[in-house]
Amino acid sequence: MDIPGYGVGQEKMIEATRNAGVDAARLDSDMIAHADDIAKLIKRNLNIAEAIGLQGTPGFLVGAYQALNEQGFIRVVADARLRQKAK
Repeated sequence: MDIPGYGVGQEKMIEATRNAGVDAARLDSDMIAHADDIAKLIKRNLNIAEAIGLQGTPGFLVGAYQALNEQGFIRVVADARLRQKAK
């Protein structure tokens, strides 16, 4: 399965799943059987992430798809806490 975009390589993902105790034979079988659907879903998710400005993980969404970097996220949380205290 060739996944365009950003992120962890396929071999590292497979290694992580196996280290987590995932049934490797079932994973391999499912990846082959559902390769087209998986690729379409990943492509859709990458397109959505790009459209709303997410450039990697972790990504933070606040409100109506406002993508934030770490500093923006810290600011939004601080503002929310201030609003909560004012109630």
